[in-house]
Amino acid sequence: MVEENSEQEARLRESVKRVIKMKLQLGLYDNPVPGEKYVSMVGNDKDKETALNMAQESVLLKNDDDVLPLPKGASVFLTGHSADNVGYLCGGWTLI
Repeated sequence: MVEENSEQEARLRESVKRVIKMKLQLGLYDNPVPGEKYVSMVGNDKDKETALNMAQESVLLKNDDDVLPLPKGASVFLTGHSADNVGYLCGGWTLI
């Protein structure tokens, strides 16, 4: 944690200033929210199909003790504080 009025705080402030200055120079704050005209360009059926294909092709499951493939009708138990939160399970990029 950075102590108030410390040398660390001063360094942090200077670093943040440099980052914000560079973002301004690059125009990253010019249009922070895409316009409504772009909404129809993303999330269409082709995009969803591509995203699903990419996800299916990129998942790695370790097969320790030869438990995969699971038998038909098998159940999987998910536990934890976010086990029932689709947003967390999908990394926040879930299309609903």
